[in-house]
Amino acid sequence: MVNLLVLTLKVVLLLAAVWSVCSAELITVEGYEGGKAEIRCPYREQLRSHQKYLCKGDCSVFNKDKVIETEAGENSASKGRYSLKDNREESVFIVTITNLTLNDAGRYWCGVDKWGKDNYIKVNLEVSEDTSVVIIVSVTLVMLLLVLVVSLFIVYRWKFNKETADSSAPRVNTDTRINIEGCHGDGDYEEIKDRPLQSSSGSEITTIYSTANLPTSPSDCLNYANINFHKDPSSI
Repeated sequence: MVNLLVLTLKVVLLLAAVWSVCSAELITVEGYEGGKAEIRCPYREQLRSHQKYLCKGDCSVFNKDKVIETEAGENSASKGRYSLKDNREESVFIVTITNLTLNDAGRYWCGVDKWGKDNYIKVNLEVSEDTSVVIIVSVTLVMLLLVLVVSLFIVYRWKFNKETADSSAPRVNTDTRINIEGCHGDGDYEEIKDRPLQSSSGSEITTIYSTANLPTSPSDCLNYANINFHKDPSSI
């Protein structure tokens, strides 16, 4: 008979716990990967001195996955990435999860330990990828691409202006060679002749003369003439 009463009591407590969990209110908390999430869990004033905890998953009566909980008489606790602070004046305890990962997303339960069935509040934690890193990388790539395009444009304009200046500059012929053969057709020349003249003293005076015509076309060619001197045999 006693065993039957104990079994009946366990069943009642189990059903009450299941009903309490199913009827718990829902809190939705959002966070980003690498950041932190704060879960605020309110409770009734008469439960201020009771132990508080955060349970992950189904949080069944006989298998509660408590990620963090306070000790009896304590109002704070810390465990790895989890910390719990019980503000008894406001009848709320706050659980903070740091360095969030995508695996942290899911269902949690704010629990207050008490005789019979615990007091529960259902929590849905959503963890999203950190888009700020993607945005920073994208903006950096765009800026680098813009700098590259501007640099290429500046180099192109510099080369274009240089080529334009070179093509518009006057060309100077540095060839200093003289084509003598080509000058024969532009200038006229004639052979210089000498004629003996009789001076007043009776001696002969040789006069050399020549007529030269300048070339009609302006050029840098040299003009020259051949001069032949003939000796008088009688003067030797």
